[in-house]
Amino acid sequence: MYSKVVKSAARTVLVFEFFSRVRRPATASELEDSLQIPQSSVSMLLRSLVELGYLEYLSEGRRYRPTLRVTLLGDWLKPDLPEDILTERLDELQKRTNETVLVGRQNGSHIQYVYTLRPDHGLQFYMEVGAIQPLSTSASGRALLSTLSEQEARRIVRRNNAEEGLRVDERLVLQSLDAFRRTGFAETDNAISGEREHHAIATLIPRRAGAESISLAIAGPRERFLKRRTEIVEILRDYLHLKN
Repeated sequence: MYSKVVKSAARTVLVFEFFSRVRRPATASELEDSLQIPQSSVSMLLRSLVELGYLEYLSEGRRYRPTLRVTLLGDWLKPDLPEDILTERLDELQKRTNETVLVGRQNGSHIQYVYTLRPDHGLQFYMEVGAIQPLSTSASGRALLSTLSEQEARRIVRRNNAEEGLRVDERLVLQSLDAFRRTGFAETDNAISGEREHHAIATLIPRRAGAESISLAIAGPRERFLKRRTEIVEILRDYLHLKN
């Protein structure tokens, strides 16, 4: 019974993350194809969400869309929401850099991406909303690791190595965390991640006391990205009002 509840909850979350990504009404078939959920399960889930008032059914085109009730679920969080992660400002950042924008949070020993924006051109860095990566290997993850003690950071690196079959050098990670604390930025490091196709620059969004740490990164194909590295860093500095 418990596993069925968890599966149902997970599928509900996937539905809303799908709408957050596509930003338009969608058909049941689109949800089925994108989320790889059986047609019968999708139909039952959508019908339940309509009955509960979280989705609206549009007879024209047989499409669904989230209702105002979904919008208002997190309305009470607005006073604690940093201006820098409001979607309008993220849209602006994506347009200025013309690369992928990633917003992430710590989930155990991993970073989980809670919001992504991709450019329209074909050559891009792709990451699904909800995807996770080891904290120790990605630029965004190491930005979040920088908020932890050295002891906790070491523990997470060792856990990532054990669980993911990695051979990440603790010393290199700790050096990158020191560099982040000096500069305010973390970058893709081939010696740590082995990544050679893409590059990312990550920072932390200023937070209010007691709020969780949130990372913000720009990512793209390595060759193109590195040619614009200085420009992208300046755009991020301007965006977050960072000082040299």
